[in-house]
Amino acid sequence: MTNQNPDKDAGHHASGVNLTEKEVALTAIRSLDADASLDDIRNRIDLLLALRGAEQDVERGELVPHEQVAAEFTSWVTAWRTKSSGPSDRSEI
Repeated sequence: MTNQNPDKDAGHHASGVNLTEKEVALTAIRSLDADASLDDIRNRIDLLLALRGAEQDVERGELVPHEQVAAEFTSWVTAWRTKSSGPSDRSEI
């Protein structure tokens, strides 16, 4: 039910003025369609909280390079494929 970009409201007004957390939440809610459910509202607030947390991670320098994520993901997929395609031992079930 959302029709606008949620991260545009993640703490800054279009004029560049910093908003209070309450103003950010109200702006996010107002950006939803008129028939938005409470779940839609909660999901938007959860997204804003996740974005805020990510911004704080960036500010603290807690980043993982894309190359490292790609390599780890590839190893996880390889391990999963190896595990899921191997012989099935159902004796433990």
